[in-house]
Amino acid sequence: MLVPIFLLVALMTPDPIVAIHMQMFAVAMQAKSGEVDEADLNAMNMKVATELEDDAELSRAARRFSEAYPMARRDPRALQILGDDLLTIVQRHSRRDPPDIHRKDIYG
Repeated sequence: MLVPIFLLVALMTPDPIVAIHMQMFAVAMQAKSGEVDEADLNAMNMKVATELEDDAELSRAARRFSEAYPMARRDPRALQILGDDLLTIVQRHSRRDPPDIHRKDIYG
């Protein structure tokens, strides 16, 4: 089996948050395509459990996905919705504040 490049990047990344983002991205994209590799799902859950606190936004998102996955795995539409939700959270969490966020003339 060929390993997607984003999983290789996740394995080689020294920053645990970047690795978690990449693993969550991989699982979200698999869900959107209708088939999640359970080994990837388990790897994501292990990484999240060891690197993040339980109340972290990414941790809650991974837990929600993992809890809903057994019911949605046979329904392609439900799985796609789960993938969309997980991807949205990963994308939102990946954005950094602009360096000039303190400027009142731009951001109010």
